[in-house]
Order: sequence, then structure tokens, then C-alpha cells
Amino acid sequence: MSISFLDLPGVPMKLIMEKLDLQSVQCLRKTCWNLRNFIDDVKPESNLSDLKISIIEDTVFLSVEFGEKCRNLVYKNHENGCLLEFRYDSKPLIFLENTNNLEIAVRDIQLLLDSKNSGILQKLSISLDKKCSEISGIAKFRKNFLKVQNFSMSFREETELLDFLPFFNPSSLKEIRLYIGRENVGKVFEFSEISKLDQWKNAKILTLNTFFMMENLETFKEVTMYLENISVDIILKFKKVFLTSASMEKAEISFYNFDGDEQLDEIFGEPVRHVPKIQWFFEILEG
Repeated sequence: MSISFLDLPGVPMKLIMEKLDLQSVQCLRKTCWNLRNFIDDVKPESNLSDLKISIIEDTVFLSVEFGEKCRNLVYKNHENGCLLEFRYDSKPLIFLENTNNLEIAVRDIQLLLDSKNSGILQKLSISLDKKCSEISGIAKFRKNFLKVQNFSMSFREETELLDFLPFFNPSSLKEIRLYIGRENVGKVFEFSEISKLDQWKNAKILTLNTFFMMENLETFKEVTMYLENISVDIILKFKKVFLTSASMEKAEISFYNFDGDEQLDEIFGEPVRHVPKIQWFFEILEG
């Protein structure tokens, strides 16, 4: 006696769907209303691991990883619709009429994130050349916190970070990477609101390429800063935070421009020289 897939109980059907990739699940979703309703209600868990979202001059780029498989999609506005391109793939271009690329891209992003019903997204990376309320809404208007382990974002103002960080599960977020463009090099960020978030306080690793108030670093286990220019005052403040923090185990600050190497030698002693790098190391003494 044969059994139709539609006749399977809910639990076995859900387990089978979780063995499929997201594209296969969406193909099933389009076959009939029963499967569409089941998939929308149950939201089978996908193996989506990494998602990178970029917008450059109104073109949307998505890099999506499912385990070891990676797919790169490009959404472009084209006359009366959206042109969808699969990069590094033999798939033909897809033209969607009477819509725009941002609308289609946001729909696909929401679909991808909804496929992480209970699991954790290992990496989420966002880079926008201008503020985009449609993209920020993907986290803000979810019913539940988005579970992300590693969050990376290029930003210009603290408000852009507040569009995302408060809507991540605080217990899932372990690493934060923040980057500014060259137009903001030298700008000091206070992060007064960001530093109050549980997401910020619970994260263990922070990487950034800008300077901000040092007291907001103390809760991290590891901190790495990459700066264009630096002063002795900044280095001393960073060293103090590192040596007095109860939780920090590793802190690294790298810089490109500093005219007073001799002054650093006088303050910190002889460095370790590995051309082209010059490094100073400080040890935390127990007790």
C-alpha cells in the first residue's frame, strides 16, 4: 500500500522537509495549498549558515551559504521590473515584471531568515551604502528575536546599528564586527545607547576599525581595533581598560600612522620587530 506525501502525519513530514534544501522546500510550497499552508505554519528548519547583504548604488547583493554550498544573487532594477542574476552559476537570468529589486530582495531575505525557525544563523553581514528602512525592517518587525552568532556591519551612525542589534537574541550573539568607511576615519563614536543593550553586554568578541569610548569595552573577552591614526593617549587608555577589566583576556590594537615610535619605546620599552610590523605585548598578572 502506497502512502501519499500529503497523507503523512505532521511530525514525519516536518522531519523530511528539514532534510531538503530551502529551494526544494519552496518548490514543494508551490505545488498545492495544503503544502503551502503546512510549510508556512511549521516553518521547517533549514541549514542556512551565513547570509551577507550588500547594497551598492541601488543594486542588492546577497551571498547565501547552506553548509558547504554558496549562492550569490544580484538584484537589479531593469525597465519595468527586477532582473535577478545568479553569479558564478549556469542558471539563466530571471526577469520579474511590475516590481522593483529591493522589494524582491527583501522578500527573499525574509524567507531565508524565516527558515531559521529555532536554529542559529552563524554569520550575518550587512553593508549598505545608505540607510534603508526596508532592510532594517527584516529584524525589527520579526515576531521573535533573530538568533545570530556573528554579526558584522558597515555603518556611518550609531542609529544604523540600533536598527539591528536590539532585535537579536542576546544569548546567541557571541561576536560583533563593526566597520566605518574612510569618510568617517577619525570620528569618535560614543555608542552610549548600543552599550546599554544586553546584546552588547553578552557578546564576547568585538572587532572594529574606529575609536570610541573605552569604558564601553570592559565587558568583552576579546577586543581588536584597527585604526588609521593613533596617539599615545589612546594607547594608554586602551592599555588601562585591558589591564583592569575583569573579563578581558585578549586585546589588540593595530595602527598605520604614528610619528612618535621613539616615544612609544620610552613608555612601553623595546618592541618586538617583525618587518613591517612593530609590536608591544603586555601581560595580565594574576591577582
